[in-house]
Amino acid sequence: MVLAKTFSTSNKPPFDQLPADPDEKSAILRDAEESFRLFYGMVERIFSLKEEEERVRQAAEVRR
Repeated sequence: MVLAKTFSTSNKPPFDQLPADPDEKSAILRDAEESFRLFYGMVERIFSLKEEEERVRQAAEVRR
């Protein structure tokens, strides 16, 4: 979909580019919100893993 390429940092398409039909508009905004939730969850998991790796690395340095 063309609108997927125009998402702003808030992850919502520019309002003026949304369809006039309320059902279509709702579906697009709902999809954008779901995409954001999935992305946010992925970022949280990545950061959690990186933090754990850093703790393990620091603990290994202390033992040397």
